[in-house]
Amino acid sequence: PESTWGRTRVASRFAWREYRRNVALWVLLVGLPFFFISLSIAITPDQPTPVALTERGQDTIAIVSMIDVHGAIMVPITVAFLAGLAGLFVVLGSLEADRRLVVAGYRTAEVLAARLGVILLAAVLVSAVSLGVTSFSFQPRSWVAFALATLAVALTYAMLGVLIGPIVGRLGGLYLMFMLPFLDVGLAQNIMFDAAPPDWATWMPSHGAVRVLTDAAFTPSFDETAGALLALGWLAGITLAAAMVFHRIAAPGRTPLRTAS
Repeated sequence: PESTWGRTRVASRFAWREYRRNVALWVLLVGLPFFFISLSIAITPDQPTPVALTERGQDTIAIVSMIDVHGAIMVPITVAFLAGLAGLFVVLGSLEADRRLVVAGYRTAEVLAARLGVILLAAVLVSAVSLGVTSFSFQPRSWVAFALATLAVALTYAMLGVLIGPIVGRLGGLYLMFMLPFLDVGLAQNIMFDAAPPDWATWMPSHGAVRVLTDAAFTPSFDETAGALLALGWLAGITLAAAMVFHRIAAPGRTPLRTAS
């Protein structure tokens, strides 16, 4: 196709066809949330725990059940881990094919748009499955804000996978995609360990989104405009950085990074 839209549409169709056949990827994205979230909630004791919240502009400490806290926080942990892996493997698995497409006349932005379409679908899928699983045991006060915050975490870590994979390679990227979600969402932002996150947690990618998620989980009103802006800022910045790295490895005549060798 001669138009940008036509080339992007064709690349998207064949990218989807390629990854539709990857049964292991879809089993991971759909099956693991059922096991991971359900088991975590089942083994959590029903004990009270403090959670730092903001309600109508006032900072408060609410006492809620650990089951509810675990039901809320396991969702972003799960989607960060799985969406990060999806972003990592999608961009690395198609690296050589993408370079050939660019040599054949595609623009790097068109190829990137096709790959990001698959990654977006994976992030939406794992978010929807995770939300569906946790809904059996936990009901947030605002489902809309809770779901949007979950999707923000998924997209942020999916873009981190796109960014990190070409720089450090498949094995290094796999280690980082195991470690970063654990340190960030599983440890720094985890309200099960402390009523409020530590100071260093504010510098982590999911901080703003988890603030919105926690607010939506336990308060009826929305008080996390700053958290929402922070989450959007992280997502935009990481997406821009990932696009720059992708252009660097896919553009013809450029020296490939580590994973292209």
